Amino acid sequence: MSNVMERLRAGNPEPGCDPPSIEIVWRRLESEREVAAGSASPDRTARLGVRRRTLGRLGLALASAVALGVAALAVALLAGGHSGSGGAPSVPQQRTGAPARRRAAPAGTVAPSVSAGAVATPLTLRMLAVGRYCNGEGMQLVACRPGQRPVNAHPERLVQLSLTARRSAEPHSWYAWDIEASACPQAGRAGATLEPVRAGARLTFDALIPAGCRGRLSASVSYVTQAPRADSEHETLVGRRTVRLP
Repeated sequence: MSNVMERLRAGNPEPGCDPPSIEIVWRRLESEREVAAGSASPDRTARLGVRRRTLGRLGLALASAVALGVAALAVALLAGGHSGSGGAPSVPQQRTGAPARRRAAPAGTVAPSVSAGAVATPLTLRMLAVGRYCNGEGMQLVACRPGQRPVNAHPERLVQLSLTARRSAEPHSWYAWDIEASACPQAGRAGATLEPVRAGARLTFDALIPAGCRGRLSASVSYVTQAPRADSEHETLVGRRTVRLP
């Protein structure tokens, strides 16, 4: 304390004056400290403002980088879910509710079906004598008369297949027949009705079999329907008959 007082006496511009009391000295020292603190506060405030602005910019940049990273991760996950390679395959979503109905075919493109009970009927299979046969009336085969030209030059056996039609045949339906000889594959014959057929009509189909054929002879008749606006066909068996050639 004495050093402070001696320094004050040495610095007193008026040596004849009494030294100030200790209370005045302390107040002077306190005022000088406050002035020094007040003079330094503007710089400190400026530095604090710059620091706050810098931290704010850094925070904004960090938030932007985080947002961009999240967006890139979401795009990568979506791309991996839709692509066929890489990553776990995405699970397809299943639709609930009533199953989808099958689209119906356009009208007139599907051949109408006919039950077997509506057309089934017994078949008659006759084997006539071996000879030369010519085309007769109504495309029927008859024995040639003198001077007529036979269908084939060599003698053949005439086979007649007949039945009573139970169902009429219109422009989009017909009766088809087939005759096969087991021992003579080349002797197979087939045909169909070309004109409309009324229900109850008697139908007869002729076929010529080589005279040398032996064994089993099979015949079948089918009722065929066709779609009016397409080539779709439906075939129903009318009857089948098997005999042995003499």
